[in-house]
Amino acid sequence: MMQAAFPILAVVFDFGNVLAMFDRPAQCRQLARRSPLPAEEIERLIWDNDLEIDAESGRFDSKEQFRRVRDRIQAPPSWSYEEFLEDFAAGLEPNPEGLAALRLAAGTGRRTFILSNTSYTHARRLFMNEELATVPEGYVFSFKVGTMKPDPAIWRHLLRTAGLEAGQCLYIDDEPPFCRAAEALGFTAIRYERGRTDLLRRLRELL
Repeated sequence: MMQAAFPILAVVFDFGNVLAMFDRPAQCRQLARRSPLPAEEIERLIWDNDLEIDAESGRFDSKEQFRRVRDRIQAPPSWSYEEFLEDFAAGLEPNPEGLAALRLAAGTGRRTFILSNTSYTHARRLFMNEELATVPEGYVFSFKVGTMKPDPAIWRHLLRTAGLEAGQCLYIDDEPPFCRAAEALGFTAIRYERGRTDLLRRLRELL
């Protein structure tokens, strides 16, 4: 983690596994209820491949994502789009430590943002939590801006639209490559590991 070179004016949070924890196996177990395939096979079919990348980079909308997931997991025609939205969000729950960090940052007067690789199907879940929907000043979602971390363009989009310099921002993510990419642009970065990183202490040290 780099030490801040300038006063921190903004704190930028990743969503998945920082502000909310995502239990991918739990999601796939839920989807397996709609499929003849085991959860392990479903995970292989829908994650870490073109389906994830295309959905999270906005190359198609959530209804097309539904159709592709339905076909890949061999779900029955009776499975509805509305049921898909609920099933796909299984295993995604707010992280109390992440929410406390968001409150801490906002309480010190820092501007707060969420920047995430995500699709609409998960972003909609964020707005079901009142703090996540109301505390951050702004949101940069990969499916909306058409580019994904670690492409520097996604952080530059945030800086441009918020009128900030990278050196004024603290970025928090669970993925080391994304922290390194942000640092290369001049952000201060914290890599967060639940149960191993004292996030509130690190924030207090830097803010």
